[in-house]
Amino acid sequence: MRITATVTRQNQITVPAAVRERLGVNGGGTVVFNVTDRDIVIEERDLTLDEIRGSLELSGPLASNDFDAEIEEAMDLETAHYVDHDRLGRS
Repeated sequence: MRITATVTRQNQITVPAAVRERLGVNGGGTVVFNVTDRDIVIEERDLTLDEIRGSLELSGPLASNDFDAEIEEAMDLETAHYVDHDRLGRS
């Protein structure tokens, strides 16, 4: 999929609706531009710990080695609500 956007005189672009929908981004949302030597990829922003706080239902105390896995699972579950995990294709 190839989609074009125009850069305004203020060096801004409007993210086209198809791209916003694909990323799961709404007005006021944040995206990340990953810039490499060959490509620029727009991705959803990773959630912060503050944003996922309270999203886990714990069945008991956690061992310290389980904490990272619990955070990762919570982030995956929360992200799944907003993001289509497929990357935008390039034509």
